[in-house]
This record gives sequence, C-alpha cells and structure tokens, in this order.
Amino acid sequence: MTPEPTIETPSVRLVRLLVATVGGLAAALVAVTVYFVAFSSAPLDPAKLTSEERERLLEGVLANSPGVHRWAYFEPRIGYTLRPSSTIEAWHDTFRSNEIGYRAPALAKAAGTFRIVFVGDSWTYGMGVRRD
Repeated sequence: MTPEPTIETPSVRLVRLLVATVGGLAAALVAVTVYFVAFSSAPLDPAKLTSEERERLLEGVLANSPGVHRWAYFEPRIGYTLRPSSTIEAWHDTFRSNEIGYRAPALAKAAGTFRIVFVGDSWTYGMGVRRD
C-alpha cells in the first residue's frame, strides 16, 4: 500500500511561511540583542577608576586567587602583585617571589653581576611556564 499524497492548501502553506518568518525574525532579534549587550559597553579602563573602585576590583581579584596576590601599594595602576618573599604554588608551579613580589631573584646582587630586565605582562612573566 502506498500512502496517499497530501495536498497542501494555500492556507497551510501560508501558515508555515508565517511561522518560519516569525521564527527567523525572533532569532535575528535575539542575535542583535546579544551583540548589542556584548559590545556596547566600553572596556574597563583601570586608569579611570577611583581609588575606591580600584580597591573593590582588586578585592575581587584577590578573592579569586587567595594567598597568591596582594595590593601593589608601590604602583596602584598595576593593581596587584605576588606576595613578597613567599613560596607560591600557582599555575602548575612552585616558586619563590622576591622581596617586592616579583618572580625574580632578590634585588641585592653581588658586585660584578650583570642583569637584564624584561618588562611586560603575563607573557613576559611566563605564567604557566616552570622556572627551570
């Protein structure tokens, strides 16, 4: 037995077309709304924050990395640094921070020691890269 072919009337085709159109418009509206919400706000500029706003932001950072960071009192624009003179276990490594909270040797050095300074962000720091 072969099934009998169904014949769509103009009204059924019209309803399907309307449903497809409304669904497409709804999807487009959602996409535009998500785009607008995601990209309409300006990126956070820490330099434009008040001291109180910076401290609140830092409190959030410190709450998400307890025991590893502290307020960078010597340069508020940095926001935070590692705890000074501490053995730190973070980013799949264990290392010792120097007296100002950098992943570097102590500031005092022997006479005749030559050092090179690299200044930068987490890429320069080598986050996730073992010291050795």
